[in-house]
Amino acid sequence: MPPRLCRAVLALTAAAALHLVPGTAHAAAPAAKTTETPVPKASKSSTKSDKPDPAASKSSAVKSSKQDPKSSKPETSKTDPKTGKTDPGKPDPKASKPDPGKPDPKASKTGPGKPDPKASPAPGKPDPKASKTDPAKPDPKASKTDPAKPDPKASKPDPAKPDPKASKPAPGNQPSDKPAAPPVPQASPAPAATGDGYWLGAALLGPPESQSAANRLLAADLTAEPGPPGTIGRTATLPEAVQWVARWSFTGDPLPAPSREPSPTPLHEGPVPRPGLWSHGVVLHALTITGRSSDGGTRAIRWPQTAAEIVPPGLPWIPAVLLAERAPLFAAPAAHVPPAGDRHALVRRSGSLFILGHADRCTQATGQRVCTHWLQVIARDGDSFRAGYLPAFQVARIDGWIRGAGQNPKAQLLPAGTVGETAQFVLVARTRDGNLHRRTVVTPLVDDAYPAARLRIEGEWATIDFTGAKPQRIALDGSMDARVR
Repeated sequence: MPPRLCRAVLALTAAAALHLVPGTAHAAAPAAKTTETPVPKASKSSTKSDKPDPAASKSSAVKSSKQDPKSSKPETSKTDPKTGKTDPGKPDPKASKPDPGKPDPKASKTGPGKPDPKASPAPGKPDPKASKTDPAKPDPKASKTDPAKPDPKASKPDPAKPDPKASKPAPGNQPSDKPAAPPVPQASPAPAATGDGYWLGAALLGPPESQSAANRLLAADLTAEPGPPGTIGRTATLPEAVQWVARWSFTGDPLPAPSREPSPTPLHEGPVPRPGLWSHGVVLHALTITGRSSDGGTRAIRWPQTAAEIVPPGLPWIPAVLLAERAPLFAAPAAHVPPAGDRHALVRRSGSLFILGHADRCTQATGQRVCTHWLQVIARDGDSFRAGYLPAFQVARIDGWIRGAGQNPKAQLLPAGTVGETAQFVLVARTRDGNLHRRTVVTPLVDDAYPAARLRIEGEWATIDFTGAKPQRIALDGSMDARVR
Protein backbone atom coordinates (compact mmCIF):
# COMPACT_ATOMS: atom_id res chain seq x y z
CA MET A 1 0.00 0.00 0.00
CA PRO A 2 1.37 3.45 -0.85
CA PRO A 3 2.70 5.46 2.09
CA ARG A 4 0.28 8.35 1.60
CA LEU A 5 -2.65 6.00 1.63
CA CYS A 6 -1.35 4.36 4.79
CA ARG A 7 -1.13 7.72 6.57
CA ALA A 8 -4.68 8.58 5.55
CA VAL A 9 -6.00 5.29 6.84
CA LEU A 10 -4.16 5.75 10.17
CA ALA A 11 -5.53 9.26 10.60
CA LEU A 12 -9.09 8.16 10.00
CA THR A 13 -8.67 5.18 12.27
CA ALA A 14 -7.36 7.43 15.10
CA ALA A 15 -10.24 9.85 14.69
CA ALA A 16 -12.78 7.04 14.87
CA ALA A 17 -11.12 5.58 17.92
CA LEU A 18 -11.10 8.97 19.63
CA HIS A 19 -14.82 9.30 19.09
CA LEU A 20 -15.85 5.79 20.03
CA VAL A 21 -13.78 5.19 23.17
CA PRO A 22 -14.71 7.40 26.14
CA GLY A 23 -11.85 9.12 27.91
CA THR A 24 -9.37 8.84 24.96
CA ALA A 25 -10.09 12.23 23.46
CA HIS A 26 -7.88 13.93 26.00
CA ALA A 27 -5.05 11.49 25.37
CA ALA A 28 -5.18 11.80 21.56
CA ALA A 29 -5.38 15.57 21.44
CA PRO A 30 -1.72 16.24 22.36
CA ALA A 31 -0.45 13.92 19.64
CA ALA A 32 -2.44 15.73 16.97
CA LYS A 33 -1.11 19.12 18.11
CA THR A 34 2.52 18.15 17.56
CA THR A 35 2.30 18.74 13.82
CA GLU A 36 -0.36 21.41 13.58
CA THR A 37 -0.39 25.00 14.69
CA PRO A 38 -2.61 25.31 17.76
CA VAL A 39 -5.69 27.44 17.52
CA PRO A 40 -5.17 30.70 19.42
CA LYS A 41 -8.64 30.62 20.96
CA ALA A 42 -8.16 27.08 22.22
CA SER A 43 -4.79 27.85 23.81
CA LYS A 44 -6.34 30.38 26.21
CA SER A 45 -8.75 27.95 27.71
CA SER A 46 -6.07 25.32 28.24
CA THR A 47 -4.25 27.54 30.76
CA LYS A 48 -7.18 27.80 33.13
CA SER A 49 -8.15 25.64 36.07
CA ASP A 50 -8.17 21.91 35.39
CA LYS A 51 -10.85 21.40 38.01
CA PRO A 52 -14.11 20.81 36.11
CA ASP A 53 -17.46 21.78 37.40
CA PRO A 54 -18.91 18.81 39.29
CA ALA A 55 -22.40 19.58 38.05
CA ALA A 56 -21.25 19.81 34.42
CA SER A 57 -18.94 16.77 34.49
CA LYS A 58 -21.89 14.47 34.98
CA SER A 59 -23.59 15.63 31.78
CA SER A 60 -20.27 15.51 29.90
CA ALA A 61 -19.70 11.93 30.91
CA VAL A 62 -23.14 10.92 29.79
CA LYS A 63 -22.82 12.68 26.43
CA SER A 64 -19.34 11.39 25.80
CA SER A 65 -20.55 7.81 26.08
CA LYS A 66 -23.04 8.30 23.26
CA GLN A 67 -21.96 8.06 19.64
CA ASP A 68 -22.71 10.81 17.17
CA PRO A 69 -24.92 9.17 14.52
CA LYS A 70 -23.50 11.46 11.84
CA SER A 71 -19.90 10.82 12.72
CA SER A 72 -20.01 7.08 13.46
CA LYS A 73 -19.03 6.15 9.90
CA PRO A 74 -15.42 7.01 9.26
CA GLU A 75 -14.37 7.65 5.70
CA THR A 76 -11.20 6.16 4.30
CA SER A 77 -10.46 7.42 0.81
CA LYS A 78 -12.35 8.99 -1.98
CA THR A 79 -11.61 8.90 -5.77
CA ASP A 80 -11.61 12.20 -7.58
CA PRO A 81 -14.32 11.92 -10.29
CA LYS A 82 -12.38 14.15 -12.70
CA THR A 83 -9.01 12.56 -12.43
CA GLY A 84 -9.93 9.06 -11.26
CA LYS A 85 -7.21 9.15 -8.62
CA THR A 86 -7.69 8.44 -5.02
CA ASP A 87 -6.03 11.05 -2.79
CA PRO A 88 -5.52 9.69 0.76
CA GLY A 89 -3.69 12.83 2.06
CA LYS A 90 -6.24 15.49 1.07
CA PRO A 91 -9.78 14.25 1.37
CA ASP A 92 -12.69 15.96 -0.28
CA PRO A 93 -13.61 19.11 1.71
CA LYS A 94 -17.29 18.29 1.23
CA ALA A 95 -16.68 14.75 2.40
CA SER A 96 -14.65 13.60 5.33
CA LYS A 97 -12.38 16.37 6.67
CA PRO A 98 -9.81 14.71 8.85
CA ASP A 99 -7.65 17.83 9.06
CA PRO A 100 -6.86 18.03 12.78
CA GLY A 101 -6.06 21.71 12.57
CA LYS A 102 -9.45 22.93 11.35
CA PRO A 103 -12.15 20.26 11.04
CA ASP A 104 -15.30 20.80 9.03
CA PRO A 105 -18.12 21.87 11.35
CA LYS A 106 -20.71 20.25 9.06
CA ALA A 107 -18.83 16.94 8.71
CA SER A 108 -17.99 14.34 11.28
CA LYS A 109 -16.84 17.01 13.81
CA THR A 110 -14.59 14.58 15.55
CA GLY A 111 -11.25 16.19 14.91
CA PRO A 112 -8.93 16.72 17.81
CA GLY A 113 -8.76 20.48 17.19
CA LYS A 114 -12.49 21.17 17.71
CA PRO A 115 -14.52 18.27 19.05
CA ASP A 116 -18.16 17.70 18.47
CA PRO A 117 -20.15 19.83 20.93
CA LYS A 118 -22.54 16.87 21.45
CA ALA A 119 -19.67 14.46 21.99
CA SER A 120 -16.95 14.36 24.60
CA PRO A 121 -15.56 17.88 25.12
CA ALA A 122 -12.00 18.70 24.25
CA PRO A 123 -9.78 20.19 26.91
CA GLY A 124 -9.00 23.24 24.81
CA LYS A 125 -12.45 24.85 24.51
CA PRO A 126 -15.45 22.95 25.78
CA ASP A 127 -18.85 23.36 24.24
CA PRO A 128 -20.72 26.15 26.09
CA LYS A 129 -24.04 24.29 25.60
CA ALA A 130 -22.66 20.97 26.82
CA SER A 131 -20.08 20.66 29.54
CA LYS A 132 -19.71 24.14 31.03
CA THR A 133 -16.46 23.78 32.85
CA ASP A 134 -14.89 27.19 32.32
CA PRO A 135 -14.24 28.36 35.90
CA ALA A 136 -13.78 31.95 34.79
CA LYS A 137 -17.37 32.41 33.65
CA PRO A 138 -19.69 29.67 34.82
CA ASP A 139 -23.14 29.12 33.46
CA PRO A 140 -25.56 31.14 35.63
CA LYS A 141 -28.14 28.35 35.32
CA ALA A 142 -25.69 25.65 36.37
CA SER A 143 -23.86 25.18 39.65
CA LYS A 144 -22.66 28.57 40.88
CA THR A 145 -19.47 27.87 42.68
CA ASP A 146 -17.22 30.63 41.39
CA PRO A 147 -15.75 32.22 44.52
CA ALA A 148 -14.90 35.43 42.65
CA LYS A 149 -18.53 36.50 42.13
CA PRO A 150 -21.08 34.41 43.96
CA ASP A 151 -24.69 34.33 42.98
CA PRO A 152 -26.61 36.88 45.14
CA LYS A 153 -29.60 34.48 45.29
CA ALA A 154 -27.42 31.54 46.36
CA SER A 155 -25.34 31.13 49.48
CA LYS A 156 -23.69 34.42 50.46
CA PRO A 157 -20.46 33.63 52.23
CA ASP A 158 -19.24 37.22 52.18
CA PRO A 159 -18.40 37.91 55.85
CA ALA A 160 -18.43 41.68 55.37
CA LYS A 161 -22.17 41.79 54.61
CA PRO A 162 -24.15 38.90 56.01
CA ASP A 163 -27.40 37.82 54.48
CA PRO A 164 -30.25 39.57 56.31
CA LYS A 165 -32.51 36.58 55.54
CA ALA A 166 -30.01 34.10 56.91
CA SER A 167 -29.62 33.28 60.56
CA LYS A 168 -29.98 36.48 62.56
CA PRO A 169 -28.26 36.52 65.92
CA ALA A 170 -30.21 37.79 68.88
CA PRO A 171 -30.05 41.56 69.34
CA GLY A 172 -28.15 41.11 72.55
CA ASN A 173 -25.52 38.84 70.93
CA GLN A 174 -24.73 40.88 67.80
CA PRO A 175 -21.06 41.73 67.51
CA SER A 176 -20.20 45.39 67.66
CA ASP A 177 -17.01 47.35 67.09
CA LYS A 178 -17.90 49.68 69.98
CA PRO A 179 -17.37 48.50 73.56
CA ALA A 180 -20.54 47.77 75.49
CA ALA A 181 -21.69 50.62 77.72
CA PRO A 182 -21.44 49.86 81.43
CA PRO A 183 -24.80 49.26 83.15
CA VAL A 184 -26.34 52.31 84.76
CA PRO A 185 -26.70 51.73 88.48
CA GLN A 186 -30.24 52.09 89.77
CA ALA A 187 -30.60 54.78 92.40
CA SER A 188 -31.88 53.36 95.65
CA PRO A 189 -34.87 55.18 97.15
CA ALA A 190 -34.06 57.70 99.80
CA PRO A 191 -34.85 56.54 103.31
CA ALA A 192 -37.94 58.02 104.86
CA ALA A 193 -37.35 60.87 107.24
CA THR A 194 -37.58 59.84 110.86
CA GLY A 195 -38.88 61.99 113.66
CA ASP A 196 -36.48 63.97 115.84
CA GLY A 197 -38.50 66.13 118.17
CA TYR A 198 -41.14 68.77 117.56
CA TRP A 199 -41.04 72.36 116.36
CA LEU A 200 -43.06 74.90 118.36
CA GLY A 201 -44.42 78.18 117.05
CA ALA A 202 -46.94 80.95 117.75
CA ALA A 203 -49.32 83.03 115.61
CA LEU A 204 -49.45 86.47 117.21
CA LEU A 205 -51.37 89.65 116.41
CA GLY A 206 -49.90 93.00 117.37
CA PRO A 207 -47.02 95.42 116.70
CA PRO A 208 -43.75 93.85 115.48
CA GLU A 209 -41.85 94.96 118.58
CA SER A 210 -44.43 93.36 120.85
CA GLN A 211 -44.40 90.17 118.79
CA SER A 212 -40.59 89.93 119.04
CA ALA A 213 -40.74 90.36 122.83
CA ALA A 214 -43.51 87.75 123.09
CA ASN A 215 -41.56 85.26 120.98
CA ARG A 216 -38.53 85.62 123.22
CA LEU A 217 -40.71 84.91 126.22
CA LEU A 218 -42.31 81.85 124.57
CA ALA A 219 -38.89 80.43 123.61
CA ALA A 220 -37.32 80.86 127.04
CA ASP A 221 -37.49 77.19 128.04
CA LEU A 222 -37.09 75.67 124.56
CA THR A 223 -34.04 74.34 122.74
CA ALA A 224 -32.70 77.16 120.60
CA GLU A 225 -32.13 76.03 117.00
CA PRO A 226 -32.74 77.67 113.62
CA GLY A 227 -35.81 76.11 112.10
CA PRO A 228 -38.51 76.65 109.47
CA PRO A 229 -40.27 80.05 109.30
CA GLY A 230 -42.68 80.63 112.19
CA THR A 231 -40.92 78.32 114.65
CA ILE A 232 -39.35 79.63 117.85
CA GLY A 233 -37.80 76.44 119.31
CA ARG A 234 -38.20 72.72 119.69
CA THR A 235 -38.81 69.97 122.23
CA ALA A 236 -37.83 66.32 122.28
CA THR A 237 -41.20 64.68 122.99
CA LEU A 238 -44.88 65.29 122.28
CA PRO A 239 -45.90 65.43 125.99
CA GLU A 240 -43.36 68.23 126.49
CA ALA A 241 -44.84 70.10 123.55
CA VAL A 242 -48.41 69.75 124.91
CA GLN A 243 -47.24 70.97 128.32
CA TRP A 244 -45.79 74.04 126.60
CA VAL A 245 -49.15 74.69 124.94
CA ALA A 246 -50.95 74.37 128.29
CA ARG A 247 -48.57 76.87 129.88
CA TRP A 248 -49.00 79.65 127.33
CA SER A 249 -52.58 79.21 126.10
CA PHE A 250 -54.10 81.48 128.80
CA THR A 251 -52.88 84.34 130.89
CA GLY A 252 -54.35 84.59 134.40
CA ASP A 253 -55.35 82.48 137.35
CA PRO A 254 -56.87 79.09 136.55
CA LEU A 255 -60.60 78.49 136.82
CA PRO A 256 -62.28 75.71 138.83
CA ALA A 257 -62.47 72.47 136.87
CA PRO A 258 -65.78 70.68 136.33
CA SER A 259 -66.48 67.87 138.73
CA ARG A 260 -66.38 64.33 137.37
CA GLU A 261 -68.94 63.17 139.91
CA PRO A 262 -72.41 64.63 140.52
CA SER A 263 -71.94 67.45 143.02
CA PRO A 264 -73.20 71.02 143.55
CA THR A 265 -71.39 73.50 141.27
CA PRO A 266 -71.26 77.08 142.60
CA LEU A 267 -71.51 79.93 140.12
CA HIS A 268 -68.18 81.58 139.33
CA GLU A 269 -68.52 85.25 138.38
CA GLY A 270 -64.94 86.30 139.09
CA PRO A 271 -62.15 87.17 136.66
CA VAL A 272 -61.22 84.67 134.00
CA PRO A 273 -57.97 83.99 132.13
CA ARG A 274 -57.61 85.46 128.68
CA PRO A 275 -56.13 83.69 125.68
CA GLY A 276 -52.48 84.52 125.14
CA LEU A 277 -50.14 87.28 126.12
CA TRP A 278 -52.51 90.23 126.59
CA SER A 279 -50.22 91.86 129.12
CA HIS A 280 -47.49 92.06 126.46
CA GLY A 281 -49.62 93.95 123.99
CA VAL A 282 -50.26 91.02 121.60
CA VAL A 283 -53.14 88.66 120.94
CA LEU A 284 -52.29 84.99 120.79
CA HIS A 285 -54.23 83.55 117.88
CA ALA A 286 -52.81 80.00 117.99
CA LEU A 287 -49.92 77.88 119.20
CA THR A 288 -48.51 75.26 116.84
CA ILE A 289 -46.79 71.89 117.23
CA THR A 290 -45.09 70.59 114.10
CA GLY A 291 -43.12 67.39 113.67
CA ARG A 292 -39.38 67.82 113.16
CA SER A 293 -37.57 65.60 110.66
CA SER A 294 -34.05 64.26 111.13
CA ASP A 295 -32.65 66.75 108.61
CA GLY A 296 -34.08 69.75 110.45
CA GLY A 297 -37.20 70.12 108.30
CA THR A 298 -40.83 69.39 109.10
CA ARG A 299 -42.88 66.22 109.00
CA ALA A 300 -46.54 65.38 109.49
CA ILE A 301 -47.66 64.23 112.92
CA ARG A 302 -49.89 61.18 113.20
CA TRP A 303 -52.11 62.39 116.00
CA PRO A 304 -53.83 59.81 118.24
CA GLN A 305 -57.40 58.87 117.42
CA THR A 306 -58.73 59.80 120.87
CA ALA A 307 -58.23 63.11 122.63
CA ALA A 308 -57.33 61.35 125.90
CA GLU A 309 -54.10 60.00 124.33
CA ILE A 310 -52.85 63.52 123.67
CA VAL A 311 -53.13 64.63 127.29
CA PRO A 312 -49.85 64.06 129.15
CA PRO A 313 -49.97 62.63 132.68
CA GLY A 314 -50.73 65.19 135.39
CA LEU A 315 -52.33 67.74 133.06
CA PRO A 316 -55.95 68.49 134.24
CA TRP A 317 -57.50 68.55 130.77
CA ILE A 318 -60.87 66.86 130.34
CA PRO A 319 -61.40 65.39 126.82
CA ALA A 320 -64.67 66.57 125.32
CA VAL A 321 -66.57 66.71 122.04
CA LEU A 322 -68.41 69.48 120.22
CA LEU A 323 -72.09 68.63 119.74
CA ALA A 324 -72.46 70.77 116.61
CA GLU A 325 -70.33 70.40 113.49
CA ARG A 326 -68.65 73.72 114.20
CA ALA A 327 -69.08 76.62 116.59
CA PRO A 328 -67.51 80.06 117.20
CA LEU A 329 -64.85 80.25 119.89
CA PHE A 330 -64.81 83.45 121.92
CA ALA A 331 -61.94 85.13 123.69
CA ALA A 332 -64.01 85.88 126.83
CA PRO A 333 -67.35 84.73 128.29
CA ALA A 334 -70.40 86.98 128.28
CA ALA A 335 -73.86 87.09 129.89
CA HIS A 336 -75.39 86.19 126.53
CA VAL A 337 -73.82 84.32 123.64
CA PRO A 338 -72.29 86.97 121.34
CA PRO A 339 -72.88 87.00 117.59
CA ALA A 340 -70.72 84.64 115.57
CA GLY A 341 -68.96 87.61 114.00
CA ASP A 342 -67.37 88.43 117.37
CA ARG A 343 -65.65 85.09 117.60
CA HIS A 344 -61.98 84.68 118.37
CA ALA A 345 -61.60 81.46 116.31
CA LEU A 346 -63.66 78.61 114.89
CA VAL A 347 -63.90 75.15 116.42
CA ARG A 348 -64.67 72.05 114.38
CA ARG A 349 -66.04 68.77 115.62
CA SER A 350 -63.43 66.83 113.59
CA GLY A 351 -60.65 68.12 115.85
CA SER A 352 -59.91 67.53 119.51
CA LEU A 353 -61.41 69.49 122.39
CA PHE A 354 -60.29 69.77 126.02
CA ILE A 355 -62.06 71.39 129.01
CA LEU A 356 -59.87 73.32 131.47
CA GLY A 357 -62.39 75.13 133.70
CA HIS A 358 -65.79 76.80 133.89
CA ALA A 359 -67.17 80.27 134.60
CA ASP A 360 -70.47 82.19 134.64
CA ARG A 361 -71.38 85.57 133.32
CA CYS A 362 -74.59 87.21 134.61
CA THR A 363 -76.73 90.26 133.83
CA GLN A 364 -79.63 92.10 135.57
CA ALA A 365 -81.03 93.75 132.45
CA THR A 366 -84.50 92.14 132.74
CA GLY A 367 -84.94 92.82 136.49
CA GLN A 368 -83.69 89.40 137.51
CA ARG A 369 -80.34 87.75 137.29
CA VAL A 370 -79.68 85.81 134.12
CA CYS A 371 -76.43 83.88 133.80
CA THR A 372 -74.75 81.87 131.06
CA HIS A 373 -72.48 78.99 131.95
CA TRP A 374 -69.20 78.86 129.98
CA LEU A 375 -66.39 76.38 129.57
CA GLN A 376 -62.74 77.30 129.23
CA VAL A 377 -61.41 75.09 126.42
CA ILE A 378 -58.44 74.41 124.14
CA ALA A 379 -59.35 73.20 120.67
CA ARG A 380 -56.91 71.38 118.40
CA ASP A 381 -57.37 71.66 114.65
CA GLY A 382 -54.52 69.82 112.93
CA ASP A 383 -51.24 71.14 114.34
CA SER A 384 -52.81 74.33 115.74
CA PHE A 385 -54.10 74.81 119.28
CA ARG A 386 -56.54 77.65 120.00
CA ALA A 387 -57.70 78.77 123.43
CA GLY A 388 -61.04 80.38 124.29
CA TYR A 389 -64.55 79.91 125.66
CA LEU A 390 -67.60 77.99 124.52
CA PRO A 391 -71.16 77.92 125.95
CA ALA A 392 -71.41 74.84 128.17
CA PHE A 393 -74.50 73.45 126.42
CA GLN A 394 -72.45 73.03 123.19
CA VAL A 395 -69.86 70.71 124.74
CA ALA A 396 -70.25 67.15 126.06
CA ARG A 397 -67.64 65.35 128.06
CA ILE A 398 -66.46 62.11 126.51
CA ASP A 399 -66.64 60.32 129.86
CA GLY A 400 -69.98 61.94 130.81
CA TRP A 401 -72.36 59.74 128.74
CA ILE A 402 -74.83 57.55 130.63
CA ARG A 403 -75.92 54.42 128.77
CA GLY A 404 -78.75 51.94 129.12
CA ALA A 405 -78.58 48.21 128.47
CA GLY A 406 -77.28 48.59 124.91
CA GLN A 407 -75.16 50.98 122.88
CA ASN A 408 -78.00 53.51 122.52
CA PRO A 409 -79.77 55.44 123.75
CA LYS A 410 -77.22 57.40 125.75
CA ALA A 411 -77.69 60.75 127.46
CA GLN A 412 -75.84 63.47 129.34
CA LEU A 413 -77.00 66.39 131.49
CA LEU A 414 -75.21 69.73 130.88
CA PRO A 415 -75.52 72.87 133.07
CA ALA A 416 -76.49 75.82 130.84
CA GLY A 417 -77.18 78.83 133.12
CA THR A 418 -79.62 80.38 135.56
CA VAL A 419 -82.74 82.50 135.40
CA GLY A 420 -83.69 84.09 138.69
CA GLU A 421 -83.70 81.34 141.35
CA THR A 422 -83.77 78.41 138.94
CA ALA A 423 -80.99 76.49 137.28
CA GLN A 424 -81.25 75.37 133.70
CA PHE A 425 -79.82 72.14 132.36
CA VAL A 426 -79.84 70.71 128.85
CA LEU A 427 -80.50 66.99 128.48
CA VAL A 428 -78.82 65.68 125.28
CA ALA A 429 -79.55 62.16 124.10
CA ARG A 430 -78.39 60.01 121.21
CA THR A 431 -81.31 57.72 120.38
CA ARG A 432 -81.29 54.32 118.71
CA ASP A 433 -81.73 55.88 115.27
CA GLY A 434 -78.45 57.81 115.76
CA ASN A 435 -80.06 61.26 115.96
CA LEU A 436 -79.18 63.76 118.66
CA HIS A 437 -82.06 65.33 120.62
CA ARG A 438 -82.16 68.09 123.25
CA ARG A 439 -84.48 69.00 126.08
CA THR A 440 -84.20 71.92 128.54
CA VAL A 441 -84.73 70.89 132.16
CA VAL A 442 -85.37 73.45 134.96
CA THR A 443 -84.76 72.89 138.70
CA PRO A 444 -84.29 75.19 141.72
CA LEU A 445 -80.84 76.47 142.69
CA VAL A 446 -79.29 75.12 145.86
CA ASP A 447 -77.39 77.81 147.84
CA ASP A 448 -76.70 79.78 144.64
CA ALA A 449 -75.22 76.70 142.97
CA TYR A 450 -76.19 74.20 140.35
CA PRO A 451 -77.63 71.27 142.24
CA ALA A 452 -76.06 67.86 141.96
CA ALA A 453 -77.91 65.65 139.47
CA ARG A 454 -77.95 61.91 138.87
CA LEU A 455 -79.05 60.53 135.50
CA ARG A 456 -80.41 57.01 134.97
CA ILE A 457 -81.35 55.36 131.64
CA GLU A 458 -84.07 52.68 131.67
CA GLY A 459 -85.00 51.47 128.21
CA GLU A 460 -86.24 54.49 126.24
CA TRP A 461 -86.62 56.66 129.31
CA ALA A 462 -84.29 58.90 131.31
CA THR A 463 -84.78 59.63 135.00
CA ILE A 464 -83.05 62.67 136.59
CA ASP A 465 -82.67 62.96 140.38
CA PHE A 466 -81.85 66.56 141.48
CA THR A 467 -80.73 67.39 144.98
CA GLY A 468 -83.68 68.89 146.90
CA ALA A 469 -86.22 68.35 144.08
CA LYS A 470 -88.55 65.73 142.69
CA PRO A 471 -87.18 63.29 140.07
CA GLN A 472 -88.02 64.05 136.45
CA ARG A 473 -88.78 61.35 133.84
CA ILE A 474 -88.27 62.12 130.13
CA ALA A 475 -88.81 59.95 127.04
CA LEU A 476 -85.67 59.63 124.87
CA ASP A 477 -87.14 60.19 121.44
CA GLY A 478 -88.02 62.96 119.02
CA SER A 479 -90.45 64.54 121.49
CA MET A 480 -87.46 65.91 123.41
CA ASP A 481 -87.08 68.68 120.81
CA ALA A 482 -90.52 70.15 121.56
CA ARG A 483 -90.53 73.42 123.47
CA VAL A 484 -91.60 73.08 127.09
CA ARG A 485 -94.61 75.27 127.88
